[in-house]
Amino acid sequence: MKIEACAILAALLFHSLSVSAQQGETAAAAGFSKDIAPILTKKCVACHGPEKSKGRFRLDTFEFLMKGGESKSASVVPGQPAQSELFRRLTARDEDDRMPQKDDPLPAAQISLIEQWINAGAKFDGPDPKAPLVTLIPRAPHPEPPSSYHHPVPILALAFNPDGTELAAGGYHEITIWNPNEGTLLRRIKNVAQRTHSLDYSPDGALLAAAGGSPGQWGEVAVFNPTNGARVRVLGAMPDTALTVSFSPDGSRLAAGGADNSLRVYDVGSCRLPGAAMERASPRPAATAPLGFTTQRRAIWKRATPVIKGRCLRWRSAGTASGFTPPGATKKFTSGTQRKGRKPARLEASTMTFSNCS
Repeated sequence: MKIEACAILAALLFHSLSVSAQQGETAAAAGFSKDIAPILTKKCVACHGPEKSKGRFRLDTFEFLMKGGESKSASVVPGQPAQSELFRRLTARDEDDRMPQKDDPLPAAQISLIEQWINAGAKFDGPDPKAPLVTLIPRAPHPEPPSSYHHPVPILALAFNPDGTELAAGGYHEITIWNPNEGTLLRRIKNVAQRTHSLDYSPDGALLAAAGGSPGQWGEVAVFNPTNGARVRVLGAMPDTALTVSFSPDGSRLAAGGADNSLRVYDVGSCRLPGAAMERASPRPAATAPLGFTTQRRAIWKRATPVIKGRCLRWRSAGTASGFTPPGATKKFTSGTQRKGRKPARLEASTMTFSNCS
């Protein structure tokens, strides 16, 4: 009997240890970048981001997430989900209190991940707590494009190389390179965002920049080798589709605008982004006019024309085109509503620190 009792006790102890180990592994596996950031980006940032911050609470960066909002309650209390306002709101039974509002509650699996992450200490595992959450999310390679198209697809971007011998065209998860004189397909560039909205060759033709993404989900600014189709690097990610790219005349910088209402200027060689951000309310929210810089020191588009000297300008309408002046001149771009007789609005952004791109 004693032997049997000892065997039963040993089995129970082994089972208990196994369960504890599994729970520990599960909690450790709930990382902020790969598990929590995707949930918050998809379900929460629209109402608690730079454009709208209900309850004066933002969570579009880890730094903002940990600050809390006007309720003065701590958004996240490491190790204590029940004391964390974020967790309480996500699990509230009252629909008026539960987040996200006017939407289905989060699935139990996602609630469990957030609870595990808080229980494990609510640790940050990304490179920069001030970086937008969308830039922290690990990205899998883009899917392969169709081998052939049975129906026409919209082409949203075209660009000639500097000598005019090749024409790049955006497609579905690909960029196609054509001989414009003969109309023949030369090559297909893969590992591209779902939709490409803008293309631009560097002045020497060695690089091809692409702006694209998935509407309402994320945007990507990437640089490719147009000769062999290799993706050289991803310069940056955005919370929404990237809509425009333009190289500077010397090819050292790349301007990119997106549906997140911002313009970013990247250093192509170092893969860095001079860091400044400002928000601007247009006279009336409207579709953005082109953003651009000419070889003469004046804007090529005659509409509301802000000026930027730093990294990122944010306004209320999406940036749909971009460009540069000669080296040393300010970059000009446009946004807002142009009315007859209204002078262009101007805005200057200050320079801040550098931050790594993805």
